[in-house]
Amino acid sequence: MSPTAPQTYVIYSQVTGKPATKEEFVKRLKRFSSSALLRVCSVLNMVLTQWADGYDQDSHARLVHSFFHPTLATALLATGRPVFHRHQLLFVAQEALRHCDNVHETPVTLPDTREAGTLMLMASELLAHPTVRRAASSEELARRITSILPDMETNGPSSYHRKMARSLAMCTRFGDELRETKNYFDVRKLFRDATQIELETFYALIFGCFSRFRNLGEIKASMDLSDYAVSVDFFRKCTKITSEELNNFFAYMSTDAAGFAAQVLAKNPHRNEFTVLRNKPLFADNGLYRPLDVSILADKMESGVFWSVHGQVDPTKRDNFHQFWGDVFERYISWLLGASVDGQINKFFANPRYLKRDGDEVCDAIVLSGTSAVLIECKGSTFTARGKYGGEPLVLDAELKKKFVGTETARKGVRQLVDAIQNLFSKDTQDQIPDVNLHAIENVIPVVLTRDDIGSAFNLSAYLNFHFQELIRGIEFARPISPLCAISADDLEKLSPYLKDTSLGEVLLGRITADKDLIFPLWNPDNTVLVNLPARPSPLLSAEIDKLGDIFVARLGVPNDEPTSPIN
Repeated sequence: MSPTAPQTYVIYSQVTGKPATKEEFVKRLKRFSSSALLRVCSVLNMVLTQWADGYDQDSHARLVHSFFHPTLATALLATGRPVFHRHQLLFVAQEALRHCDNVHETPVTLPDTREAGTLMLMASELLAHPTVRRAASSEELARRITSILPDMETNGPSSYHRKMARSLAMCTRFGDELRETKNYFDVRKLFRDATQIELETFYALIFGCFSRFRNLGEIKASMDLSDYAVSVDFFRKCTKITSEELNNFFAYMSTDAAGFAAQVLAKNPHRNEFTVLRNKPLFADNGLYRPLDVSILADKMESGVFWSVHGQVDPTKRDNFHQFWGDVFERYISWLLGASVDGQINKFFANPRYLKRDGDEVCDAIVLSGTSAVLIECKGSTFTARGKYGGEPLVLDAELKKKFVGTETARKGVRQLVDAIQNLFSKDTQDQIPDVNLHAIENVIPVVLTRDDIGSAFNLSAYLNFHFQELIRGIEFARPISPLCAISADDLEKLSPYLKDTSLGEVLLGRITADKDLIFPLWNPDNTVLVNLPARPSPLLSAEIDKLGDIFVARLGVPNDEPTSPIN
């Protein structure tokens, strides 16, 4: 599997020789209705979508030829850089809601494509904010993260089936495993109370929305805009779903341009914060429901459940709910790692405990990989929109410290790893772990593994390692201690099918060797271990998608001739 290299986008000034201004952008924006631009952004997002990781270059080229004069289109494509991208489309959609009139239109045609193409180039320029690198500090590294995080999350490689599989496994199987524990929350009941939708019905209907687009190649070639949308009639053949359930689902998942605009005007979000669009990922367009962003639609399977349940929980118990969610995530990761390793190249130990110290837990997981010991702390924390997208480094810095570093009295990921490594590998250590032989270990690799995609953010490893190095300074160790790496659940899900024959230690050391400043995420194109891996799906996650298909059939009463696997 080829890792994805970061790309820069073509911007307005590179084409026209003059910079784009917010005033000129808004002036051009107002030539359209908000509905027309939401329709454009939805269709373009669908055309750029593909079910596998990567970027649909062929469809992108066709779009460029459709939206620009032939001579300019040829020149744009010759740069080898994207002209259209998800971050740009979400930005244009939200700014249209902020500035444009909402005019009723029949949703059958796209507006002036040449004018819309110019608007997109201007949007890319307004989103591009080059910054000067300063000496590393906690705040400076947080600033570097905030400068690129919104673009990374919207334009980074994404696999819809991984998000959907994770959500299903966490919210059903691993949530149910905690039913007899003191800190259990009934996710199904709380979600139903919040939305008037049964959890399995919600999953089945989102899966059904994706099945609507299973023939993606045919849809991309269509000039009929209804092909890029879901309608209520699409579910009419399903014998078990009621009109009330469909109405509740679409009320929860969608709103029209006026509804979106009211929320944007009320909340006045930062240019990179798309919470309004995430809350309602379907645009209600005169009886059609258009995904504004296919990845956000898939993400709603998990984020929608979490935030809907969160809103139902008594405010005095929300810290307990966050702990419950973290426990569910840890169980999911233990299953994914434990079922993926071979027991020889990689040996997995969940929740290892000290031989002494009253059996205290060492860390969330250890993987022995050749002569490397990988110590893992799992973090299921959810970050605020302001921290991630608000462009305020001090806010993100404080949130990262609270959730991933901790304090002397409330120790989190980085500090927990420091404690474990000091107890096991300092020169005067006496601690041992039953059934975990560390005598042959020549290298220790600390890892913070996040449920949130922030674990794949540029500079997050540098940030966490900065704090890690501060905390271990002056301690003498009996083994070399590698820099701390951050990875996300999505990184691990993509890597998991290779762990039966590929050393996790070598993957992480390859990542550190290729990027000594720890700027890039795990799937860095310079990592010589990852670049040679052939494409390989995860059988574990594929099985979860099959279960989702079974729920789709059973809960909705899908006819036998209806395909049940929308994502190939």
